[in-house]
Amino acid sequence: DVVPPHRQQSQRQQQRQRQQQRQPQQQHQRQQHQRQQQPRRHQPQQQLLLHQRQQQPQPHQQHQQLQLHRQQQQQRQQLQQQLQQHRRHPKQHQHQQLLLRLRRPALQLQQLQQLQLQLEVPTTTATTSPPCTKTPNVAGAIFSFSTASIPLTYTRYSYGFTASDSSSTVTFIITGDSGPGQHYWLIDDVSVNDTRNNTDLLTNGDFDDGTFNGWTQFCATDANCGNGLYGQLTTSPCRSAPKCYMDKCNNGRYYDYLLQSFQTVTGNYYILSFYIRGYANGGSHLAYVMLP
Repeated sequence: DVVPPHRQQSQRQQQRQRQQQRQPQQQHQRQQHQRQQQPRRHQPQQQLLLHQRQQQPQPHQQHQQLQLHRQQQQQRQQLQQQLQQHRRHPKQHQHQQLLLRLRRPALQLQQLQQLQLQLEVPTTTATTSPPCTKTPNVAGAIFSFSTASIPLTYTRYSYGFTASDSSSTVTFIITGDSGPGQHYWLIDDVSVNDTRNNTDLLTNGDFDDGTFNGWTQFCATDANCGNGLYGQLTTSPCRSAPKCYMDKCNNGRYYDYLLQSFQTVTGNYYILSFYIRGYANGGSHLAYVMLP
């Protein structure tokens, strides 16, 4: 079929219109494709800036690094000085190191002692004066002796006990005779052994100080015992030189007292020991040992 001229012209116009409509879209696609193919020039620069920011330290980090650097420098300087001193005076350096090692245990011991003193509570023992009578309170006595049967040589007696308080007191309650029978008492070498560390807790337990240092006397007067017959120190006959305790208190069978208090630790085990003898047998003069 033959297309009429006017129709051909209409078709050509429609084709041109379609091409014109397609051109902007195709151009846009070409531009987009070109953009994708081209390398991004600004991207490496952004990455570089980001890397520089990450590498650049913050202000507080700079301060910490500076302090660390200074400490390292000081340590290096100290090591260099010690090395130079050691090279110049090797014996002196070794001596200083030895002193430092010896001081450390001493300081630790001193700290422990101070701590122990802080933990310990000071205690005082109040001693009540007993009545000076012919009938002393001897309930609970751990020993009782009579001049009728006491050995005439020094004999050792001992008594073990577990402390139930922070202190205790050993007391000798005695009556004797200074008459022709010489029925009196001699005591020597009194001790209280702390079995925890094997130490004697009494002061002047052997009376060798020549005084009653550490001891307390009650009722030891002429009025109670007779003229000069109360408990005194003597030089003979003693178990160990130079002094011991002698007691002739009588004056109608009155008693006098010799005692000493000492510190204890609750639960620890102690051993009281002493030596006692009579000068002569006979009569019924008594001696008691108390340990409350």
